[in-house]
Order: sequence, then C-alpha cells, then structure tokens
Amino acid sequence: MKAINKYVITEEIKEEKKFALITKSQEEKVAKAKVVSIGQDIEDVKKGDIVLFDRYISQEVEYNNKKYLIVNGEDLLAKIDG
Repeated sequence: MKAINKYVITEEIKEEKKFALITKSQEEKVAKAKVVSIGQDIEDVKKGDIVLFDRYISQEVEYNNKKYLIVNGEDLLAKIDG
C-alpha cells in the first residue's frame, strides 16, 4: 500500500506509559505511530519517523492482515526525534 498526495500511512505504536501528565481521555485522543509510507506532497516526515496525531481524524484500514492509520499530512501534530 502506498500513500498518495498529502497523506501519510502509519502503524500505531502501542507501548506502556512510563509517565503521564495528561488525563486518560486526552491520552486516548493522540496516536503515536511509525510512518510506513508518505504521499508525494509531504516534505516534513519520512518513512520510519515517529509522529503524533489526533486519533479521531485518522482513517483505520486493514491491509494484508495489518492495521494502519491513514492521516492527512497537515494534521500531524509532531515528529518525535530520537
């Protein structure tokens, strides 16, 4: 599967929270995910980057028995360096 235009395809990262200063309802709104494909109009992220975005604006799809979240590149909140 390949992203087109201004879209980013990601795989959500599920991990145990070590520290949290936000409420449970806020925590559930933000998705942390690894970029697996980017559209040709995206310049700020690349494949393999870890990004944050509002979970409720993404589209969940299943392809080859794997779940992906597709999000508009303009809706990415942050890229995690590391």
